[in-house]
Amino acid sequence: MLYLYRRTPLDGSFLESAERLLSRERYEKLKRYRFEKDKELCCIAFLLLRYGLFCEYGITRIPDITAGEFGKPYLKTGEAHFNLSHCDNSILCSISHQETGCDIQDYKESIADIADRVLTDSEKRISDGDIRKISRYWSLKEAYGKYHGFGLGYEYAEKDFSDICDSDEVQNFEGLALYSRCFDEFALSCFANDISDIKNVSHDELKRFICTEATLADMI
Repeated sequence: MLYLYRRTPLDGSFLESAERLLSRERYEKLKRYRFEKDKELCCIAFLLLRYGLFCEYGITRIPDITAGEFGKPYLKTGEAHFNLSHCDNSILCSISHQETGCDIQDYKESIADIADRVLTDSEKRISDGDIRKISRYWSLKEAYGKYHGFGLGYEYAEKDFSDICDSDEVQNFEGLALYSRCFDEFALSCFANDISDIKNVSHDELKRFICTEATLADMI
């Protein structure tokens, strides 16, 4: 399942309540950020993970996370796999029974500057300088590397995704389920062994979840 949260301006009380639901490591990471926007994204990404784990597995405890050889995060308990990504205006979380990797990209004019270095000839021909198309191809390359656990530590400029459509339907690539789409504000892609659906999580839904979990924490 994919969980998508579109960033909404937050008040201080929201983050204050939310911070109580972070792991110690996540809270320390949040404090190292200088800008409020980065703190919000860091905080909400972890909350979106908790929301997804609760919806799919009934997990209410703070997840204990470790990292693979190249930094990919995993649950120490191994009961689920996940991946997180965020851009300036949204956050994406993929949760699966097996490996998964996801990426979300803003539409920034600057991405056109790297197209010649990161796209295959077929991808360049299809994108033809279009920022949305370049962003989607880049999200595919990022998500593919994150699925396999090596990030961009592969020949991503030679990995061709020109046959992958911009579609709301789940596609197939190298035997994996793949979702790749351009939205109005961003492009996103996800690889997994199975992708059942994409859920848009509203600010109110996440706020209700935070309030419920914070109340439960006070009762323990």
